[in-house]
Amino acid sequence: MNATDTKTLVRDWYGTVATGDAKCCGPNTAQEASSSMGYSEAELVSLPEGADLGLGCGNPQALAAMRSGEVVVDLGSGAGIDCFLAARQVGPGGRVIGVDMTQEMLAKARAKAERVGATNVEFRLGEIEHLPIADNTADVVISNCVINLVPDKAQVYREAFRVLKPGGRIAIADVVNTAPLPPELSADATLLCTCLAGAAPTRQVEDWLAAAGLTDIRIAIKPGSRELVASWAPGRGIEDYVASATIEGRKPDGVPSSRAEGSSRKHYLGGRRSRRVRRSAKARISPAENTMQIVAPKPPRTAVSTTSPASRPSKLALTAMTPPTSKAHAPALIASCRRFSAFVFIVFRPLEITTPPAPGLGAN
Repeated sequence: MNATDTKTLVRDWYGTVATGDAKCCGPNTAQEASSSMGYSEAELVSLPEGADLGLGCGNPQALAAMRSGEVVVDLGSGAGIDCFLAARQVGPGGRVIGVDMTQEMLAKARAKAERVGATNVEFRLGEIEHLPIADNTADVVISNCVINLVPDKAQVYREAFRVLKPGGRIAIADVVNTAPLPPELSADATLLCTCLAGAAPTRQVEDWLAAAGLTDIRIAIKPGSRELVASWAPGRGIEDYVASATIEGRKPDGVPSSRAEGSSRKHYLGGRRSRRVRRSAKARISPAENTMQIVAPKPPRTAVSTTSPASRPSKLALTAMTPPTSKAHAPALIASCRRFSAFVFIVFRPLEITTPPAPGLGAN
């Protein structure tokens, strides 16, 4: 199954969960499931009716230690359980932004926010691999059992890094692999949608977090999560391979914006970058580094003979500069064209123009 098919499957699955046409995950009620994940009775009672669908695998609120006035981003906000709880913690001076790719979930969350008058909460449509949020926005990024559903998990962590303010932190609850899944379990579409088959090993998650630029990384398997995971797929033995975990990290101070390779900032700023490239007369490609250096334009050189009529050749050679490209540079040029907006090199070949001898001079 490719990435597009996976996203479609997950979006459709959780669309039916939002409308009540399907249930996820396990036989317990939503409140029973959430209680087993670590939510207190007081937290659950404070929620708008229907905001708790019992879809998580932990309680990121307990990790985040949110403070009054902070900005919180929730990746895969669903019906809004963690957004509404976060809104109470950050207060009227704070702000909470939930992002979800499922229209039905967004409609459910927005209706509840309007009904309870939660003015410091907003829900945005988008994929968590390409967040519709500006750089350096959030003090905290939270998520609850969602990243395992995404095909490109490394990109999710790069995006979390991008939207965090310097010194900001992530507080995530998700499932991880404790042992490799057998083929019959890893290929099961239902186990994928129920947050089981898409789990990644903890070592891999650590590598993704570090590559994104996060520091102070901590991943801890949640004690007692075996029973919770087993209830999502009774009789399948999935609890021998998957567990719930907490994932924490921090964006270092003094990092003004994301420069992590692959960040979707390139996607949002692609037009501006392409205009800079087009304004340049040429670009040099370094095959070794696969990078591009923009150099100042130079006027073309034209060779015109200024010798005496007696020795003047009958041919004028007009030449123009040729951009420094060759077959050896082609792979790097193609790669750079893909990374940047499309641009064109115009190559001038030497041109020879034959003119008749000047009258009365004859040929020497």
